Amino acid sequence: DLEEAGRMVGGPTFIANVVLDPALEPVAVLCGDAIQAHRAGVEVSRSIYGVRLPRQVGVVITNAYPMDQDLRQAGKAILNAAGACKPGGLIIGFLRCEEGLRNVSLPPIIPPLGPVKALVNALGSGGISFVARHLPAAVPVEDRFLVNFALQMLKDYHVLVFSPRLKEDSQGRFPPVLYDDQTRLFEDAKRLLRGKDPEVAVFAHGGVSFPVVGPNQEEDRIGASCVD
Repeated sequence: DLEEAGRMVGGPTFIANVVLDPALEPVAVLCGDAIQAHRAGVEVSRSIYGVRLPRQVGVVITNAYPMDQDLRQAGKAILNAAGACKPGGLIIGFLRCEEGLRNVSLPPIIPPLGPVKALVNALGSGGISFVARHLPAAVPVEDRFLVNFALQMLKDYHVLVFSPRLKEDSQGRFPPVLYDDQTRLFEDAKRLLRGKDPEVAVFAHGGVSFPVVGPNQEEDRIGASCVD
């Protein structure tokens, strides 16, 4: 949509894009045609932040570092890593969130998780997107995205989140997937796995990395471990 809108401007376009490494040092400057230069930057970024995995796994553990200051930023670690997880698999997010919820609004009442999961499964991805687009006009666009993201994750995966700061800040208004006790989290994770022994992928820098799934022997500069 953005590219189509840009073409409507007419005439030549020019951009200057900079790709940063994890230390926030510039590693590439890409200038020229808006679309072509952006495509080139995507490939540079993929070579730095893309994590090559041979296949999707049953369990993904992701840490939101270094984008972990609040829920809006830290939640990206779960979205980033989701492509590494098999449908119906388990994603465990470790979100520091020292600033807590910050500017994310939670509903005053959270409905039981079971019925909500059954509803989103019945709606499917298209139905969830429709609901997110037709929320009341007063709901900001970013909050619509968060609703869509959260419901899609609930439909496709089991998601558990460890964040003592969020647990404290949300005061019981967060869906019942939030933990401040790691032992209880892993006990519940084991129960969800029902005796299965799946492969596990661990994203240590989940805030700035994403999976590239498929057979390839290349090494990545920011890695994830994939173990039996």
